[in-house]
Amino acid sequence: MTAAIVTINVEDGLPTLDEARTRLKSALAECWSRKVLAAKIIHGYGSSGIGGVLRHGIRNSLISRRKEGQIKAVIFGEN
Repeated sequence: MTAAIVTINVEDGLPTLDEARTRLKSALAECWSRKVLAAKIIHGYGSSGIGGVLRHGIRNSLISRRKEGQIKAVIFGEN
């Protein structure tokens, strides 16, 4: 059975950026094997008002994966 959308929370437990990227990579691999059509990634915003380390790092990782053809599209929450 194909899942339409799943939520991946990479900020749970306040991980480092490397830990969050590892979580993301693992979760996306699972989504691929389950033929998930879309995933919502929760990375948090940070307390600075301009976004924290996870926000910037995870977004950059997703953009890179899109450019490499590993994912089809990235749509940020504010869009």
